[in-house]
Amino acid sequence: MKKVFMTLAMVMAMTTVTLAQKVNVSSYMSKIEKSDATIADAKKAAKANTWMSRGALFTEIAGANSALIFGGMPEDMLLLNVGKPDNADAIEEVVLNGTKYKKFVYSGVDVYLTIPANEDETSTVACWLETKPVYEGAIDVAIEAYEKALSIDPSVASKVGEAFGDIVTMLATDGQFAYDAGEYKKAEELLAKAASVDEKNPVAPTTDPAQMYYYAAVAAVQADLYADAEKNLKIALDKGFEADGDTYYYLGYSQEKQEKKADAKETYIAGIEKYINNQNLLTSFISFCLLSGEDPSLVLSYISKAQAADPQNASNYLAEGVVYDQMKEYDKAIPAYEKALQIDPKMFPALFNLGFAYRAKAIAVNKEITQTDYTNTARIEELRTEFLKDMRSAIDPFEKAHELQPANKDVVEILKSLYFTLREEGPEMQANYEKYNTMFQSM
Repeated sequence: MKKVFMTLAMVMAMTTVTLAQKVNVSSYMSKIEKSDATIADAKKAAKANTWMSRGALFTEIAGANSALIFGGMPEDMLLLNVGKPDNADAIEEVVLNGTKYKKFVYSGVDVYLTIPANEDETSTVACWLETKPVYEGAIDVAIEAYEKALSIDPSVASKVGEAFGDIVTMLATDGQFAYDAGEYKKAEELLAKAASVDEKNPVAPTTDPAQMYYYAAVAAVQADLYADAEKNLKIALDKGFEADGDTYYYLGYSQEKQEKKADAKETYIAGIEKYINNQNLLTSFISFCLLSGEDPSLVLSYISKAQAADPQNASNYLAEGVVYDQMKEYDKAIPAYEKALQIDPKMFPALFNLGFAYRAKAIAVNKEITQTDYTNTARIEELRTEFLKDMRSAIDPFEKAHELQPANKDVVEILKSLYFTLREEGPEMQANYEKYNTMFQSM
């Protein structure tokens, strides 16, 4: 599955740099002890300010390890604000989610910096991952404290709302970075929590909680946490966030992965009815129906709607061909692939499938030859002529597919097989067989 995610540009823009001292864990522990003692005092615990102060303390603690860092921060500024990393003498390069970074190790956080393509460019902070929280669960303590303050004195609502906004920013930023680093389970947890906190904001959400639940679900799908994905996606849908049909796509996919076939079918159809041109949705629905043994006519009816809605979309004709292919109705699959190629002559899947359909048709004819009474020479010759015609027809699309992807071993092997079958038709066929046979042996 393709790994596409959000850009939290607005949230990232809200991230500020606090020029404070380096993390002093012992100092924070002392402050926590003092705060614990304060809330243990019944008189002080009855005051909203006591809980507001506690919330502020634990919010600060939750973000302490990355308080001096921000996304896009130049390397020299990072060194100035945070100091030399613990691995300064042996900076390593690591790959996160397919991208190579320089890794700076600090006591409570690993910071990943870009590797510039040119020497005159500067490395910048791409993301970070907290490795040792100052206090485990600090953000939850902060949230509880603010909620307690609000329950004591509703007049602090605006202050709590502002504090919740800061917490959402922190959680969303860390969630985005966790996703970028390929830590999808952690990303799902952080983003879902950000959405939950934003929903509780007594003033107004600072982002779009529905959208945040959707992003959490995308992370959950990447982590194969399909039940969590389903839960978050249903919340997003209930709140009206449909992402042009992608919410239905991910929900159907998650339900399908949990073997909830009836639910998946219902979700896919509900999505397609509203977003017929969402290719992810349509493709997944087609695959689901074919694998589940659904009536192909159901799939074809939606493909026809998609073609009518967007007649210049080659993918819709490719999809039609795939369905007919699965039904072994090659005479209907072939014109569908040809229509796709009229729109996009360099569409590799259509070229490959067109050649494959001709080849499959030829193989079916050959099978009929073997089952025909050998005394019926006229019928055998008729079938043999049809067989050779289909084999020749398969060559052109496979040759074009080879031009597009010369390193594709499957295409080379099929061309070798086609030319081997036709090698007695002349020296050109024999030469092409030898060409592709040699090529295949070297791959």
